[in-house]
Amino acid sequence: MRLKSSSCRDAPLPLGLIAASDFAILEVRYYKRGASEPFKILRAPRAAMRAIGGHVVPTRIYVTNRTRHTETEIRIDQIAVNPPLDDTLFSASALAARRPIPLGR
Repeated sequence: MRLKSSSCRDAPLPLGLIAASDFAILEVRYYKRGASEPFKILRAPRAAMRAIGGHVVPTRIYVTNRTRHTETEIRIDQIAVNPPLDDTLFSASALAARRPIPLGR
């Protein structure tokens, strides 16, 4: 399944592997325009998925950057699905200021 790409000419083109049974995103490969090999690969192993609030979400994500020759493991310990957030958090000025998003506990 090809994910929607940005209209920006230099934006990477993502290609995703999504599970038909529950729509979990298992892998995303990012390609530079015209490239036959991905420069970045994101993997979310099925064993690290949790069902929360009717959604299947990863608790561990592995990112391989083939350009920089790096690998990153992302572990997610706390997940909130559809938390109440004020719309002003996403205004142009708030995003430009890079304000942290407050997490309700």
